[in-house]
Amino acid sequence: MSRPGSQGQTDTPASLCIRKAAARDSAAILALVHSLELAYPAMDLSCFWVWEKDGEIVAAAELKDLSTCSLLSCVGVREELQGRGMGRSLVDRVAREARFPVYLYTLVPEFFRKAGFRDAESQPPDLPPRSIYGCLGCDPSQCRCMMRSRDDS
Repeated sequence: MSRPGSQGQTDTPASLCIRKAAARDSAAILALVHSLELAYPAMDLSCFWVWEKDGEIVAAAELKDLSTCSLLSCVGVREELQGRGMGRSLVDRVAREARFPVYLYTLVPEFFRKAGFRDAESQPPDLPPRSIYGCLGCDPSQCRCMMRSRDDS
């Protein structure tokens, strides 16, 4: 599931870098998503984008381009840096890199609405089911499928 990273003020651009993750980032990404309880069995580390601040991974998001849509998941910012706009900036940047309309499943639709997402009226056939997240203890009635078209990026 995607969870908000942050909102509010941002850090200085000189100390920040949003980029496609490299193999060397795997351990830091895993540590971050586990600390934020965002890890799931079908996670693909090769599909991550990271926010690097002063040489350290402080935020991450997974973007998978499928056949007809892109899937955004594992959006998270280190807890002590939340509330500074980093989550929204990361979502905006990653969504611009998607090849197709971007879909996600979330328990926090308000955050993603602020980033240009809306409730999905239908789902493309290649969008994986919610069950890929292994959401034990999660209330499926609270989970929303949302989308953002390429034109909104």
